[in-house]
Amino acid sequence: MVLLETLIRTRPDVFCPRSARPLVVASCVLALKLTTDNCVSTRDCYDAVSDCFTGLSPRLLARVEEQLLELLDWRVPNDPQLY
Repeated sequence: MVLLETLIRTRPDVFCPRSARPLVVASCVLALKLTTDNCVSTRDCYDAVSDCFTGLSPRLLARVEEQLLELLDWRVPNDPQLY
């Protein structure tokens, strides 16, 4: 949620009905990668949600994740007060 809140605060025009679902999925993947001690690949995340999201591919998931990072200027919030 912190990633989405940061995105909406800095780029409110990006979050709209057609972009909400991809941004939520990308935020979840990025949050999982940042908070897990083990190595988590995009393919692992895709395998976990592929039955819920039709039309999703590992490449698309990776691109959406990269787009989220670009929108955040590759600055992931890590202030403990936010969490």
